[in-house]
Amino acid sequence: MIPPMVSFVTWNRAGLNARNLTALLKTTDDFELYIIDNGSKDDTWEFIQSLEDDRIKLRERFEVNRGLVYAMNYILRKRKKEQFYITLDSDVSVLTEDFVRKYMNVMDAFPEVGLLGAVRDTFFEEKNIKSQLIAQNDEGFYPFHIIVGCCICIRPEVFEYLGYWNEETCGADIDICARINKMTPYKTGFIPTIFIDQTQRISCDDCLLKEKCTLIKMDENCFDQYDRLYKHREFAKIIQVKEAAYLQELNAKRRTAFCASIHDPDSTIDYVYNHESAKENFEFFIKNAN
Repeated sequence: MIPPMVSFVTWNRAGLNARNLTALLKTTDDFELYIIDNGSKDDTWEFIQSLEDDRIKLRERFEVNRGLVYAMNYILRKRKKEQFYITLDSDVSVLTEDFVRKYMNVMDAFPEVGLLGAVRDTFFEEKNIKSQLIAQNDEGFYPFHIIVGCCICIRPEVFEYLGYWNEETCGADIDICARINKMTPYKTGFIPTIFIDQTQRISCDDCLLKEKCTLIKMDENCFDQYDRLYKHREFAKIIQVKEAAYLQELNAKRRTAFCASIHDPDSTIDYVYNHESAKENFEFFIKNAN
């Protein structure tokens, strides 16, 4: 079996990136790690370059941030056909050393599951999620129609239906779960045996980069810098109309589940692709988050 692809996109918050990539590389399972830095203005890229691990198959820096979906699809384009796909948000610290094996065990036990997500231990209570565990022998999952995309694993066969993340809406997890549940024979759910932490801010004293931090010398820190540049909330409001229109088309079966990508030019010819909508999304980040 080909080791799963693990996608990790960074953008500023060097302290968290260092903490969470270090935690990921301390895990014991085999995988192929693809790291894209989305034009960070702090010490993130220098840290990424310093990493030494044979599981790292790609580390690349984009000079311009065009948004998370743009970078994720750049990585996804490199996935091998039979390769499982795992993506981690940069604020996720994996606490389960054999997290890949945990994902594979549930995928093997439940072939109808196309996407599994891991969440922090307080997530169900925070979001008032009610779901009944489906168990078989020692494995199980909680079926649910929307899986937060911070730490997810997708079965390779699902991509025959999905193609890529949706660049026309950049709706990411909500979008991809709707496509899977409405337009494929697969289900989505939460995995209870993988534990993660999503700390959003750490002190400079606790930072792995404190001795090398260039921002400290300028009386700055990477989290304040991140907060100044973070525009995702504004972007989410802007794309609500796009997302609603897309889901309406999906429900009416005027679109298939397959989404094309600018990184795969043939796909934009063979499938419906709204170039203008995707361009607007990329330009929002170019203008507001660099």
